[in-house]
Amino acid sequence: MDYLTLPRLLPCLHTACHSCLCEMRDRSELGKVVCPVCRGDHAIKGVGFLPLDVSVLKKVLDTGSADNMSFCS
Repeated sequence: MDYLTLPRLLPCLHTACHSCLCEMRDRSELGKVVCPVCRGDHAIKGVGFLPLDVSVLKKVLDTGSADNMSFCS
């Protein structure tokens, strides 16, 4: 499975894909990520520490695509 389709749940309870969050955290000097929905910023230990959003993951697996994560580029 590609990390692109792994939906991670942010502390604000919005979802973003693993690879986008990794890129965002790597660019941040403070190790923060910004929610693509509410624009809240969150300091995290690492993207792997964020839980998977299993409801979105199920949709991704059922459809075979990440179209459910439309804000992800």
